Amino acid sequence: MSAANKFKIAVANAPGANARTVAEYVIGQLINLSRQLIQVHNTLNQYDWATARALSSNATELKGKCLVIVGVGAIGSMIAKICSIGFNMRVIGVTQTSQRHSDFIEYKPLGEALGQADYLVLSCPLNGKTQGLIDHKALQLMKRGAKLINVSRGAVIDEQALIFALKEGQLGGAALDVFHVQPLPETSPLRNMKQVILSPHLAGITDESMEAMSEMVVRQIETMEDGQLPQHLVNKEHSEAIRQRWQMIDTSADVTES
Repeated sequence: MSAANKFKIAVANAPGANARTVAEYVIGQLINLSRQLIQVHNTLNQYDWATARALSSNATELKGKCLVIVGVGAIGSMIAKICSIGFNMRVIGVTQTSQRHSDFIEYKPLGEALGQADYLVLSCPLNGKTQGLIDHKALQLMKRGAKLINVSRGAVIDEQALIFALKEGQLGGAALDVFHVQPLPETSPLRNMKQVILSPHLAGITDESMEAMSEMVVRQIETMEDGQLPQHLVNKEHSEAIRQRWQMIDTSADVTES
């Protein structure tokens, strides 16, 4: 961004294009964690029917459970709506913005919300306020045996604190799509934890989301070709400088052609 601003280059993104895709990933992992479906599958294949079936004694329903969502933007609000209406879960939101989806979300500070969470979903952006947000202290505030899903960025969690909480049993499980180091090193202890579900940063990738993002990008390129700023311009504070640069480019082109 600093380089783009220096050279007066417009930067745009495609917000919300994959919100449903990420939300559906989270819903899938909530069910996986609550019913231990990955462990059941692996146990059935590695051992026998009875051993796998015995795991059902630890399965739970989502109904009535408390879901805490850190980051209630396009993704978080969609997760909240599905879980509140579809599963009758209690949903608490933790957000830095003033936007509120009050019909199905309670809003509380992080410290107060964590102690009530049966499931914690991280769907916030990574910035100075969220880096290392979920550290040892935060994890110890949670109910023993609570579960965590991260579709944000790896650095939102103190990974060593996460590993400790999983080993010690403070966390009952986790579904992780993002990590401090990507690809996840083969030596990471997370790879050998039966209660952890890993995926290679694909929560937002489906045929539909890729198409939606591509279309949004193309529409904004066409807008810029028509001399207008893109709909989802990120560096808005440099709008005038960007326009001036475009004008200089157009003027230079006219001189060359003449």
